[in-house]
Amino acid sequence: MNVTIAGDSHIGVLAKALVQMQEEGMWPADLVVRCDGANEGLWRQGFYADQGDRLDIVDLRFRRILGFHSLSLGEPVDQVLGLCVHYHSNRFWRHRQWLKFAPMGMQTKETPLSRQLIEQMALDDQEDMLNFTRLLRRFGLKVFAIEAPRPFRDHEAIARMKLRLDVVVAVDRMYRTAIRLALEGMSVPTLGIPLESLGSDGFMKPEYRSDREGDKHHANVDHGRLMMQQLPAFLAKHFGEAQVNVSVAAPALSAQAQRG
Repeated sequence: MNVTIAGDSHIGVLAKALVQMQEEGMWPADLVVRCDGANEGLWRQGFYADQGDRLDIVDLRFRRILGFHSLSLGEPVDQVLGLCVHYHSNRFWRHRQWLKFAPMGMQTKETPLSRQLIEQMALDDQEDMLNFTRLLRRFGLKVFAIEAPRPFRDHEAIARMKLRLDVVVAVDRMYRTAIRLALEGMSVPTLGIPLESLGSDGFMKPEYRSDREGDKHHANVDHGRLMMQQLPAFLAKHFGEAQVNVSVAAPALSAQAQRG
């Protein structure tokens, strides 16, 4: 069985972590790594075409990233695809609307929003990738999702907009829960954030923040290692393979894109 992990900017530290673990002899020798990928915005463009009985990848870059050109109904696919694309709430919580609104039960002077409404807003925000994932499942591809880091407490947007910390954490959790449950409904499991990466306040621990100056959105390789340490057992549990060939597709980012 072949496994490809493809994603946006958050996948970079996973690829680096795998290389480190290989060099240190902490990763099985038969796990093959290929680094490639695309920035988040490209995943929102028309890189595929649903032909009814065939799924065509029309963008050459994504043929390389995903590891296939097309999928056809009824043809077995000997591949597992891991997607780490848009699996975060950064665009959602980083907004001045959360000065006026809060999850129901948390409001002080804000207008309360129900959990159902917030979760539906999350599904609407993730519509593109959920539709693509649903399409992959229709064509028989085994898929799992990889959760991106949760918010860092010192993200500049929190201080600049004077957002409530508890609201940011609550909204992020509701957002991710909505996505995880939608994926589970497609039989797509999530490789989640390990508890070791999280502080008691629900934010990412500061020691796992990106080493890039000014980057308060991405995590570092130490976090990537925690994520990848979970992968073999995760694959064995969900796909019945303890030993697999792993190909990691990660993007080469511009400095501006890296800062998200």
